[in-house]
Amino acid sequence: LYQLVKNCTQNYEDFNFHMVYHDINQFCVSDMSNFYLDIIKDRLYTSKPDSVERKSAQTAMYIILDSLVKMLAPMIMKEILYLLLSGPLGNLIKAANTKGNQYNQIADAINLLKENYKKKINMDELARSLNLAPSSFYRYFKNVTNVSPLQYQKQLKLYEAQRLMLTGVHNAESASYLVGYESPTQFSREYKKMFGNPPKTDIKNLTTT
Repeated sequence: LYQLVKNCTQNYEDFNFHMVYHDINQFCVSDMSNFYLDIIKDRLYTSKPDSVERKSAQTAMYIILDSLVKMLAPMIMKEILYLLLSGPLGNLIKAANTKGNQYNQIADAINLLKENYKKKINMDELARSLNLAPSSFYRYFKNVTNVSPLQYQKQLKLYEAQRLMLTGVHNAESASYLVGYESPTQFSREYKKMFGNPPKTDIKNLTTT
């Protein structure tokens, strides 16, 4: 395993991605399937759940799988990026990451909204701070997110409130205040509109399914 990690790291640095796939595949077929798993299968089948032999095999498998996931992750990320860039939204993604482009300015606006979702933000002032006319800002923003800037900020608040309630520490009222709502009633109304159920019912459904 150590040698595999060493080889894959070097191949990533040399951009030999095909060799990363080849080495991992060879390791899984030869070292794991034909050798190691064949040896430990009886131990896993017959040893007691709390036996040292069984736990040692489980620990080894955990370390091996953890290493394999970490070695595959960069290739999976590159595959996802390739599919995104070559898909129908590819041009939009490229534009959003090109400095000076209007869509890149929208990306900056999105980051600002994420960082300040609790605060009241004047969207016209935000547009002007990005050197965009408000009408252009709203149009470009909706092209990227399918919602208006105000709706996008509202969604950020509601998703964060849902996350807080799922922790079991906060109820609807406390979560609503934490994400910037001044009225729990308004929060519950907008939450139901977005998620289909009132906060209490939604959280109950999510935690029991």
